[in-house]
Amino acid sequence: YVGVQHSFWLPEWGVKEDLVPGLESGTVMRFQPDDAGTFPIRCAEYCGLKHSLMQGQIDIVAEEGRTCDEDIGIQKSSSGTSGGGY
Repeated sequence: YVGVQHSFWLPEWGVKEDLVPGLESGTVMRFQPDDAGTFPIRCAEYCGLKHSLMQGQIDIVAEEGRTCDEDIGIQKSSSGTSGGGY
């Protein structure tokens, strides 16, 4: 069986990462959110007939023992993306 390429897309922050099948090391994606909440995710790479069904959500919550009110110095720009950290 041969996999197909996907692209994880988090439009709220402008984050997108290609997921290529067959990479021995896999794919690692890191980003530093500046807001807690539930955000939509989609596949941004046409991956087959059910591509339009590849959508979901990601829940951003504070680490145990911390709150989301802590200012870590990253500010969201007017375009919806942070100035760094991912």
